[in-house]
Amino acid sequence: MRVQEVILNNGGRRYLVLDDQGKPIQPVLQYMKYLDNTQKSPNTQRTYCYALRDYFVFLSLTETSYELANIKTIANFLSWLVNPTLIERVQHLIPPTLKSEKTVNLKVTAVLSFYKFLYQFEHIEYDVAQRAYVDVKGIKQYKGFLHHITKNKRVSESILKLKEPKSRVETIPDFTLQAALGATTNVRDFFLLRLLYETGLRIGEILSLHKEDILFDLHQGHRVRLVYRKEQPNDSRQKTGLREVHISANLIDLFDDYMYSILDFDRSDSLFVKVKGKSQGLPLNYQDVMATFKRIEGKIEYHLHPHLYRHTHATKYYEQTKDIKIVQERLGHKHIQTTMNLYLHPTDKEIRAQWEKASPAFRMEE
Repeated sequence: MRVQEVILNNGGRRYLVLDDQGKPIQPVLQYMKYLDNTQKSPNTQRTYCYALRDYFVFLSLTETSYELANIKTIANFLSWLVNPTLIERVQHLIPPTLKSEKTVNLKVTAVLSFYKFLYQFEHIEYDVAQRAYVDVKGIKQYKGFLHHITKNKRVSESILKLKEPKSRVETIPDFTLQAALGATTNVRDFFLLRLLYETGLRIGEILSLHKEDILFDLHQGHRVRLVYRKEQPNDSRQKTGLREVHISANLIDLFDDYMYSILDFDRSDSLFVKVKGKSQGLPLNYQDVMATFKRIEGKIEYHLHPHLYRHTHATKYYEQTKDIKIVQERLGHKHIQTTMNLYLHPTDKEIRAQWEKASPAFRMEE
């Protein structure tokens, strides 16, 4: 079984799972159409498609029909992802390469979502996913203004879930930021890295920008405007609603330099376009960005990806402002708890400074 990428006429990408005979697996095909109709991003569709590919491989190996699966089947799937030797019939096979507990949890979540779809649209008669969730008291570290009203509210939580180790978000060292800029070979890529770093925007948000979304305003401040647009030529989508992010005059100057560099071949409203090849002047897509980052990685010998810039921006922004609410608004997080969980932590430098302040209290007379 394999995942097949399908290129649409507008350059967009969709995904489906093919069986051993090269035919689409119909329930997965229907589910992927549902995800597309509900405007799930292509990246989400791709992730879910690979998860379901792994699940149907597991079903094939254990000779189980997806229609007859139950909660024990999905629990065994989780066990197989973690350790294939737990299931005797498939112990000689190598499971999909997994990097973390988070990856395993995401695959199980995709399978449960698949079964919710099948039940809700009457493709199966038994709600397999229901038994995977239990109601628990919604206790939160952060207590909101109306906490006294909602403190007894119960929320659903999956029992088929691995415990994910807590870790701080990774940020890019300053010298690596400079090295990456030095490794770029054109104005577009230089502007792209600066925009990622200065705004903390998701790469999907940046690829969804149009040239008109860069606002030059000496009175109110220069800004990047994020506008929800349905279908983009490069298949990018903006996750949040309308918001504006302030930027520096230096970034505006870089924008002007970039616009001048593409003046002769620009063929798109999109902010970022291809600068070489037959598609010169057409919208840049996610694969183009990742190819650019791979080239830069090879020059600086540092594993770099766009979301690292978002983490670096948010961390530095909070260090300077100490205002987590402003960071939430700038990043476009729906819930402040998300921002707090990621960025409301002391830095190594702050921990060291506090220890030096407190250490005299622990000295003992010799």
